[in-house]
Amino acid sequence: MPERLIRDLEAASGAALFFLAWDILITMDDEVELIWSKPWTSWIKWAFLIARYFSLGLSLAGRSVELLTTYSTTSLHTKALRVWFGLQGLPAFTIIAGAEMIMMARGAFTSL
Repeated sequence: MPERLIRDLEAASGAALFFLAWDILITMDDEVELIWSKPWTSWIKWAFLIARYFSLGLSLAGRSVELLTTYSTTSLHTKALRVWFGLQGLPAFTIIAGAEMIMMARGAFTSL
């Protein structure tokens, strides 16, 4: 039973990472046109980029830790794993806050 649960969780994690990468790739032309053309001092550009690529980096890092935990012949330090999984809420909050700022700005600019 635990082996199946681990396999299912790894499949779900891999699928989420694949979907995120796929979404980035298929919307790259719109991103280049609408975001990259903004000046580097634009806060909305930075909020978008943080929400977009910070989530990809975190997903890759999380997937790596999961695979190391499952398949590594040397065990990772328990305290380090507790800190890693305990602090997952902070980056998630950062990503969600960036996405919400973008949506609020979009709503404010479209209502003018």
